[in-house]
This record gives sequence, structure tokens and C-alpha cells, in this order.
Amino acid sequence: MRATATDKRLTATRELLTDQIKLEVNRDYQTAQFAKKKILVYEKAADQANENFRVTKNKYDNGLSTITELLDADAAQMTANVNVVNAKADAELAYRKLLQSSGILTAK
Repeated sequence: MRATATDKRLTATRELLTDQIKLEVNRDYQTAQFAKKKILVYEKAADQANENFRVTKNKYDNGLSTITELLDADAAQMTANVNVVNAKADAELAYRKLLQSSGILTAK
């Protein structure tokens, strides 16, 4: 009788751990997918910021905008490009976490 209760408890614990692993892998997969989508959004924003800077620089060179507008466009361009780099780093981290949680990548 006692062995059966222990066996049932071990089975329940194993099933609980299996479910937790599945949930962790699924969460990490969703995080990795979201990170990939974030890269696309930030790249589009960077393209727009780069184009805005180009237009503002052209206006400034022709005396149609102020140095403040040019500096604002430059700051926006730098911020957008940094966001792209950060998003790529986040995506790589999320991918590595997915590999780790799925058992493909093990800690050394």
C-alpha cells in the first residue's frame, strides 16, 4: 500500500515537471518570436529616421531648416539605430534561452 502511494506521488511529480518544462519552452518560443517581430518594427523605424535625417540635412544645407532641427533628426536617427542593435541582441538572447530550455544548449 505504501509503495503504491509513493509510486503515485512520483508519477504526479514527474507529470508536473513535464508540464512545467513544456510551459517554459512554449514561453521561451513565444518570447523569441516576439523578439524577431520587434527587430522588424525597429528596422522600419530606423529606415524612417534615416530618411528623415537625410531630408532634414538636405534642408539644412539649403538654409531651409535650423541646426536644432538637424540635431533633433540626428538624435532620433541614432536612437533608432541603437534600438535596432538592442532588439537584435534581445532576439539572440531569447533564442539562446529557447535553446537552453528545450535542452539543445546546455550550460558548461
